[in-house]
Amino acid sequence: HRRKPQPLSEFVSARNDVNLLLKGLKQPEMTEEELIGGRLYTGPLFVKYNGVLRGCRDSDPLELRLILKQLCGGAQGTKPNLYTTTLHVINSSIVKLSKLTIATPVYRGLASKSLPDSFWTANEFGVRGGIETAFMSTTRDLDVAMRYAKGETGLLFEMHMGMVDRGADLVWLSQYPHEKEVLFGP
Repeated sequence: HRRKPQPLSEFVSARNDVNLLLKGLKQPEMTEEELIGGRLYTGPLFVKYNGVLRGCRDSDPLELRLILKQLCGGAQGTKPNLYTTTLHVINSSIVKLSKLTIATPVYRGLASKSLPDSFWTANEFGVRGGIETAFMSTTRDLDVAMRYAKGETGLLFEMHMGMVDRGADLVWLSQYPHEKEVLFGP
C-alpha cells in the first residue's frame, strides 16, 4: 500500500465530526495544528520524532545519539532540531483523540528485536518490564502487526487498552489508513 497525497482541505469534514464528538464530551476541540501533527507522524517523519524522544540525552547510547544527529541535523557546534512544537501537537492530538477511542486489544510487531533481561526478571523492588520513551504505534489488525514482526527474533505484543491508557485511533487522518494505527503517547 502506498501513501496517497491529500490536501488538508480533505480532512475538514472529518475534523469537524471529531470536534462535535469532543464537544459532546465537554473536551477541547482538535486544532488544525494537531491534525497536521498527527498526520505527519503517520508517515516517514515518525522516525525523526521518535529518534528525538529516544536519543536526545547525553546518557543515551552513542548509536542513538549518532542516529539523531544524522536525522535531525546539528552541525559542528549547533544543536539538532528537536521538533519541540511538533512533538507537543502530536501528543496533544493523542490526548484528545484517545477520549474517542474504543478500548480494544491492539498489537505491536517489532522486527529482529529482543527484550532485555529486565523485561522478564524483577528487580529488587519486584518491578519488571520496560518503558517506551517515544510514541508507540500499534494496530487493531493482527496481520499488520505480524508483518512488522518479521525476522528471526521478531516480537509481537498484544495489549489491552484501559480507561487511562487508551491510545488514539488515527485511521481517519493516517497516511496509511489500512494499517489501522492506534498511537500511544510517550
